[in-house]
Amino acid sequence: MIKFLGALIGFIFFRIPGAIIGYLIGSIFDSSSSLEKDEQNYNTNNFYREDFSYSFLVLTASILKADGNVTKNELEFVKELYKQNFGVDKTRVDMLKLRDILNSHLNIDSSCVGINQNMIKSEKVKLIHYLFGIAQADGDISNNELNLLQYIAQKLNISQWDFEAIKIKFTYTGNYSSYGNSSNVSSSDIYKELGIEPNASDEEIKKTYRKLARQYHPDKHASKPATEVKTAEEKFKKIQQAYNQIKKERGI
Repeated sequence: MIKFLGALIGFIFFRIPGAIIGYLIGSIFDSSSSLEKDEQNYNTNNFYREDFSYSFLVLTASILKADGNVTKNELEFVKELYKQNFGVDKTRVDMLKLRDILNSHLNIDSSCVGINQNMIKSEKVKLIHYLFGIAQADGDISNNELNLLQYIAQKLNISQWDFEAIKIKFTYTGNYSSYGNSSNVSSSDIYKELGIEPNASDEEIKKTYRKLARQYHPDKHASKPATEVKTAEEKFKKIQQAYNQIKKERGI
């Protein structure tokens, strides 16, 4: 029961990425409760909790390191999710473990085996959402990150269809001019799509993009009427397109 409460809290704060972490920590708490009732299984269950937690952190670290640079935004994304669902003390302990893992060799295959043995498909799909969330936390998902995400998904036996369905929620590779009435969209119109001026700084553009992407992300409107969902999806696509075009023009 606790695990579902944890998932609910995570979902309120961070939608799907928060939900998976909330669910996982709730599962650990549930396991802890069962240990009090059956001390005979203590060693086995304690090993499972530690091993599962370690595998989870290895996959987290692998995405953080995928593009060769652990950014502050990505690390803060993970820390904030942990704080909301794990509490300050647990976060402090696990972030120290994460630091050590980041400085060591990552055995992704072994971690995926452990995850496969202890998670059902629906939870593994949520885990991929979480990993995508880390990759996108700095405003952009690099090719290295995307390739690694696909590799992990394959190792977790996630179908290509499921992976593509998740991917489209976080990325868009089309041209800005493929939507709308004009095939020649001016730079000023692209900036207007984000509600900023053409002379805005790179950091301001990234900050605005992240804010709008969260506001119009399809997951945030999934429970609304179909017309609102479609409107949000179209807006989300246009935001992605505009941001991609601006990055291309500025070389950022």
